[in-house]
Amino acid sequence: SYPVADTSLADSQAESDIGAVIEMVRAIRTLRAEFRIEANRNVEAIVDAPYIEKVIESESAAIVALAQVDPLIMGLGSSSDGAGDGDDSVSLVLSRGTVTVPLEGVVDVDREKARLTEELQQIDSGAQRLSARLSKADFLSKAPPEVVEKERSRLSGLEDRRIRVAEMLSRLGG
Repeated sequence: SYPVADTSLADSQAESDIGAVIEMVRAIRTLRAEFRIEANRNVEAIVDAPYIEKVIESESAAIVALAQVDPLIMGLGSSSDGAGDGDDSVSLVLSRGTVTVPLEGVVDVDREKARLTEELQQIDSGAQRLSARLSKADFLSKAPPEVVEKERSRLSGLEDRRIRVAEMLSRLGG
């Protein structure tokens, strides 16, 4: 017969705690990708999550390895040099805490702002072209339905990307 799960072994608190660790690692990795931080470069992370501090401490080796974080500091603003207090840091608000990642020395913030501003302009330009094309009755009547749908999908993708780039830019204070 097929095995049956023993629900008495389920631990919802442990699942919730590990879910918070996964959320933290995912958020840091997403930030690393968004700001194009080199894969072999560790970043500092300052964690303010008092309700799951013990979990973070017990899972710190996994967080350090999976998110490429070093050092992992518990307690907001406890960095010895105050790196988390400056303008060149990004705070990631999570469901059970906050992680602040100082970008000074890791990301050239001015160059990143310029890159994101340029990307935003390119997205806006592309979206305007697609919107203009999709607003023409001639295009809609002559183009095959799959082409029209593909263009609408591209426009939707550009709009989503614009939101993400604008959020990244606002995180940097741009």
